[in-house]
Amino acid sequence: MRFCKLLLPLIFLTSLGIWAYALDPLALDAMLPCPWFAATGTLCPGCGLQRATYHALHLDLRAALHANALILLLLPLTFAAFASWYLMRCHGVPKERFTIPSWLMWLLAIVVLAYWILRNL
Repeated sequence: MRFCKLLLPLIFLTSLGIWAYALDPLALDAMLPCPWFAATGTLCPGCGLQRATYHALHLDLRAALHANALILLLLPLTFAAFASWYLMRCHGVPKERFTIPSWLMWLLAIVVLAYWILRNL
């Protein structure tokens, strides 16, 4: 049973990664539109993350940075968080023990808010 609980998130994230790798956001009109941009005409912190993820997966870091500079922070942070959770669950550590320090969450919130303001100046 424990194996199934660990395998399903891994299958989901692998599928999501394959989808993000294969779907060219510039050739297709299949990317999700940003409701914030549609309503206000300004860029939100997530605008361009789909294109940035696509370019980062194809190792085109210049294009990824151009699409959304937060990719440098979010992609490694997301990967590290999932890898830590996965390894802890494999070794039987209760999930209550996996906590992110509050100072890190505040720092991330401040960085995202600053990026949101600066990219719209």
